Amino acid sequence: MHLSLIIPVYNVEAYLEECLDSCLEQDIPHSDYEIIAINDGSPDGSLAILERYAAKYPNITVLSQENRGLSATRNRGIEVAKGEYIWFIDSDDWIEKNCLSSLLGHTEDMVMFGGMNTGRKGQFVTHYFNPQWISEITELLMPVGASAYLYRRDFIIRNISVH
Repeated sequence: MHLSLIIPVYNVEAYLEECLDSCLEQDIPHSDYEIIAINDGSPDGSLAILERYAAKYPNITVLSQENRGLSATRNRGIEVAKGEYIWFIDSDDWIEKNCLSSLLGHTEDMVMFGGMNTGRKGQFVTHYFNPQWISEITELLMPVGASAYLYRRDFIIRNISVH
């Protein structure tokens, strides 16, 4: 397994299908990556959407828990992830179609990439770019937080406590 996409889900019924569809519209086989969607006690219809997608796509795993917050939910995803790399994706965001093969072409412990604000609060369309280009790209609005990086799983395990 090359990649684990970890998606914490809480009260995002209106955006979740767009997020999941973007994760599925990729240029690597579904067997090469997994989507781990963790329902964090969401009170809306998010869990039903997750279950419908998981029934259709074998690379989607749905976990459900009582509300524990974003960090605890991401940590749970790390614990079950099988991929060599991990990408945390916010459930009200989407990723660019066919971007995974270029992301997986790198061997660093952590790869940073940026996005352009699309006008919807908290929404970024993600594009990979080489970290050395950061100082040269002034047009990009750099997202902050875990979703702006692709991490090698063992780097996270070695350096960040997940318990």
